Amino acid sequence: MMKYILFLFIFFFFFSCELNINKKISVDEILDEEWKTFNWSDVDEYPSFSTCDSLSSLSLKKECFIFTLSNQISVDLISNTKTVNRIIQDTVILKFTISKDGEIDFDELIVDESIIDLRSLIDLSFKSSIKKLPKIFPAIKRGQQVNVKFSLPIYVSTE
Repeated sequence: MMKYILFLFIFFFFFSCELNINKKISVDEILDEEWKTFNWSDVDEYPSFSTCDSLSSLSLKKECFIFTLSNQISVDLISNTKTVNRIIQDTVILKFTISKDGEIDFDELIVDESIIDLRSLIDLSFKSSIKKLPKIFPAIKRGQQVNVKFSLPIYVSTE
C-alpha cells in the first residue's frame, strides 16, 4: 500500500506542475511583428518652424506649421508683380516633400484645365515662395528624422 501511495505522490509531483518552457523568439519574428503594428502614415512630431516649437500638442504644432507655410506662400503670391490678362479664381494643389534634412522638395502642382496655360507662371511663383521660407525642422518618427509628403490646397485669385 505504501508503494502505491509513494507512486501516486511521485506521479502527481511530476505531472501536476505546468511545464513552462520558454520559447526563444528570434529577432526576425520580433521585427516582423513590429512591422505589422507600425503606423506608416503618422509621425511622432510634424515638421515645424522655430515659431511653432513652443506649442505643446502635436495637433497644434501641425496647425501652426500649415498656417505658417500657407501664410508665407500667400504673402509672397500677393506681393508678386507678374501681370495676368484675365481673372483667375481657382484652387491649385501644391504637393511637396519635406526631407529628413528639413528641405522642401517641390513634387507637383495640380491645376485645373482652365488655367493650364498659366501653370509655369504659378509653378515659378510657388517655387520662389518656398525658397523664402524660414528653416524647417524635419518630422520625427520613433526618434529618427523622416521624409513627409504634404498636399496643400491654395486658392489663387487675380482680383
